Amino acid sequence: MGELTLEEHYRQKRKDWLYYICERVCDTFLSSYFSIVYENAEALKALENKGFILLPKHQRNLDVPLEGTLIYETLGRPANFIMKSSLPRIFEFLGGIGLTRFKDISGIIDREERRKALKEAERQKEYVNRVILHLLSNEEIVVIHPEGQRNYKRPAPPKIPILANLIKIQERLGRYITFVPLDIDYQSRFIPRSRITVRVGSPVHVDDAVSLENHLVRDIKLMVKN
Repeated sequence: MGELTLEEHYRQKRKDWLYYICERVCDTFLSSYFSIVYENAEALKALENKGFILLPKHQRNLDVPLEGTLIYETLGRPANFIMKSSLPRIFEFLGGIGLTRFKDISGIIDREERRKALKEAERQKEYVNRVILHLLSNEEIVVIHPEGQRNYKRPAPPKIPILANLIKIQERLGRYITFVPLDIDYQSRFIPRSRITVRVGSPVHVDDAVSLENHLVRDIKLMVKN
């Protein structure tokens, strides 16, 4: 990162003006093609000037623009999205924060290459954790999909390592993080004017990953572990 501070380094990437333009375009397209219903969005109003982590159920690529539109329409603010680092870099200008998933490294056969990749992934994870910590300290919004991947029409269990990492960030922050579940239900995949229900869950403060998992399973109907 050279001489740049963490804030300067991240802010060089996110372009709020571009975020707002893309949000307007996405909202216009989605609202004209689908019938979108927002439920319990007023639960976000109490967080109007507060930082929080939104934890949506992840099913389709449409989830992300729907999440961004919900936040902007309700709070008039941009969001920051934790994304897999293999996605196009342009998403970083829209608030995307790239993170290498360890499962993406499992396919590397060469031992030395894999060792280097794991080391880089650990470095990147710490950078992302610092960015999340910085954003929450400045009362910004972070969006993280707790399953770690898309699962259309089959809710997946939240990944405990992801939730445990969020609890560690909370400990570093020194105060409770507000976690907000989000359920997105698609009536159909592509039929015009089909219904999409975006339901905000109950904001919660928790001390451990298991309590957070239980809240997500109950509030957005993620599948429990076998």
